[in-house]
This record gives sequence, C-alpha cells and structure tokens, in this order.
Amino acid sequence: MLRKILPILVLMGLALPVRAQTQMPARLDELISAIRLDERLEIMAEEGRGHGRRLREQMFPDVRSDRWDRMVVDICDLGRAAAAFTIGEDI
Repeated sequence: MLRKILPILVLMGLALPVRAQTQMPARLDELISAIRLDERLEIMAEEGRGHGRRLREQMFPDVRSDRWDRMVVDICDLGRAAAAFTIGEDI
C-alpha cells in the first residue's frame, strides 16, 4: 500500500510552488506532519540505497566502486530530500 501512495506524496510535494511554501510555513508544517514525511523520506532513502546497490551489482558485478556508492548515498541524502519538500530547493 505504501509503495502505491508514496509516489503520489512525492509528486504532491514537488508540485507545491516555492512561493506557496514560503508564504504558508505553518500549513506546510501541518501537512508534513500529517503525512509523516520524515518517515516516508527515510523509507525512500533506504529503498534508494538498496536499489543503487542492486544496480551496481547488475551493471558492474566484478567491480567494487566506492565512487558509485558515494553517489548513491548523496542522491539518497535525507537532508537534501527534506529541503526539496520544505523550502523548494532543487535536489
């Protein structure tokens, strides 16, 4: 069920205009709390790291790539994802 709802929540967060986010911080905080965004972002980050690991194993089965692993960790960074939802920064 969560996997069906999560993409919708992500798109909702990305669809919020930056202007609306800066003008209504209290309402945005209420929304973030109501949808338990922190928990959702943690799940997304964990799943993203796992997906990145599986991609590396499939694409480069005989190579250990610290650079790849660092990029995946950077892409799945919770702070960056939270900033994208709360202050409209590009991720």
